[in-house]
Amino acid sequence: MMKGRFEISDKYGVNNLLAVLNDPNTRTQWDTALDESKLIKRYSTNVLTKAYVVKIPMVFMNNRDFVEKQIIFKYGDVFYVYGSSISDKFCPLRSGVTRGNAMLVASKITHVGNKIVVETVSQIDFKFSLPNSILGGKMADGLNGYRTELIAKLEKMKN
Repeated sequence: MMKGRFEISDKYGVNNLLAVLNDPNTRTQWDTALDESKLIKRYSTNVLTKAYVVKIPMVFMNNRDFVEKQIIFKYGDVFYVYGSSISDKFCPLRSGVTRGNAMLVASKITHVGNKIVVETVSQIDFKFSLPNSILGGKMADGLNGYRTELIAKLEKMKN
């Protein structure tokens, strides 16, 4: 299980944050961890199926692709984003990648004072093993980079 948390200024707005985070068609424009991201099917405003390929930084391993159903909902003033892998019939496996399994990806997005707080828990099978000491460091580095890239994209939207 991996956990992550970051804060950004509320000047960007929760709705803009959700739009940037959950648009698979533009995700690769700012998220450098992804090689590919696309919308497979939108069932409603808040429910969609997407496919994405995560870059694996180890040259001896294939990138990992995921096919995920995502649901976004609001309860009170809190937004939740839930996703998990679904059958690969929606998106055939691309040559040169390995299919991963996102068993659970859940984010809670709250507005606290002048900050937007994003907390995420996930259980993902990347189809390889790494010691927690290495994986934990990579995840922390990745989360910091992700936050920086996300803020840069939100800044462009604001202007």
